[in-house]
Amino acid sequence: GDSAFYKCSRLTSITLPSNLTSIGEMAFHSCSGLTSITLPSSLTNIEWSAFYGCRGLTGALDLSNCTSLTSIGDSAFYKCSRLTSITLPSSLTSIGERAFYNCTGLTTIRIEATTPPTLGSIAIPSNATIEVPSASVEAYKSASGWSKYASQIVGY
Repeated sequence: GDSAFYKCSRLTSITLPSNLTSIGEMAFHSCSGLTSITLPSSLTNIEWSAFYGCRGLTGALDLSNCTSLTSIGDSAFYKCSRLTSITLPSSLTSIGERAFYNCTGLTTIRIEATTPPTLGSIAIPSNATIEVPSASVEAYKSASGWSKYASQIVGY
């Protein structure tokens, strides 16, 4: 639920139930010791500020197995400064405002969705390469919200 593990700085890893559909608002907010999380394929949305300030999450975060995930809320991964790459599933339809804001280490975002998800403002770091399906590059570059990232969008 909302704020379930709020500021549990000693929490280092968690495996969530296989039938979980939503990660509530601020569920892991400021869990700075969290280094590992396993998200279930049943997950449909990650709410507002769910992983805000989880500086312990490092390296690559692959959400491609979350095949039901449609929404990443505002500030969901805000200040996850040690993430270097993230892979988002083809089911994704919405990325909220500041979803990856201040993720200073994030250099690659791979989005498997062929149709560009709606995108909130300041959602993606200006230094990140945005990898999208090759056949969708032009659709992303011209889509509302995405066009300002056109120079960062490449096909895979």
